[in-house]
Amino acid sequence: MDYVNLTILIMTLLALALLSRSATVWRLRRTARSIVHYLERHQAYRPAAAVELPKDGLLQLVLRNSTRHALQSLLNAGIVGLAENGKYYLNPDMLYLLRS
Repeated sequence: MDYVNLTILIMTLLALALLSRSATVWRLRRTARSIVHYLERHQAYRPAAAVELPKDGLLQLVLRNSTRHALQSLLNAGIVGLAENGKYYLNPDMLYLLRS
């Protein structure tokens, strides 16, 4: 009977780990979409039109960790660019990566 309980415990822990990972990925994707939508609404499609990300509102609620990670992922993928003045803009040629 001990092996059955141990197996159930291990399976439960694995399921919880998978659920936690899925929730983290979902939050990062949602945050990345929020960043992209914000830049699209402000028509920031080139460095000259770059805008600062808001310090309040929805992005502020998730600014802690997920926004930094989502923004870094967008920068690494080339979807979002960082202008010389420290503001952000979208690279329209790379937006297809989000649409697929």
